[in-house]
Amino acid sequence: MRQAEFTQRFGELTPKPRSVLILMLEGKTDDEIAREIGASEATVRKHIQNLCDHFSIAAEVDGIRKNRRQE
Repeated sequence: MRQAEFTQRFGELTPKPRSVLILMLEGKTDDEIAREIGASEATVRKHIQNLCDHFSIAAEVDGIRKNRRQE
């Protein structure tokens, strides 16, 4: 993904998902993110799943499920 496309997609995010993404990029754990945004870890994981979908990060490659958070 090119910088311009990332910037456009980032700009489309609402405040909570944007915060989750920033905190993820800072290396925070799901628990740390949950505490910072005042949500449950399950909610954070759902935000991460939605972010992966928004940024077109595949959940499966060649039939093998992968951890999209690392991507």
